[in-house]
Amino acid sequence: MLVSNVAHKYGRNESSIHAIKIQEREICQAVASSAPITGKVTSQARDKTLVKTEKALNLWLEEVNRKHVPINYNTLREKALSLYVLFKPPTEEEQPFDEKEFKASQG
Repeated sequence: MLVSNVAHKYGRNESSIHAIKIQEREICQAVASSAPITGKVTSQARDKTLVKTEKALNLWLEEVNRKHVPINYNTLREKALSLYVLFKPPTEEEQPFDEKEFKASQG
């Protein structure tokens, strides 16, 4: 591809494209040396029951706030526990074995 076409495509001056092309080797070496060779992406799988509980609790809180109903800590905690029980799979076979028992936060 011609330098003029590249410059037009990316909205840059031709001189900028020439400078990048001249420094191509140095740019590639700098990128290669700054990035780890074996980059890893970490992710953490979350318990689906907890995710559903959080979403439902958030919706409930929005509804309660919309109605201007005062709630206290105990009410919130009880609602979180009841929602978790509601969404929890009925048998232990469906649970991952490293799952810990859910306890609503005490503050």
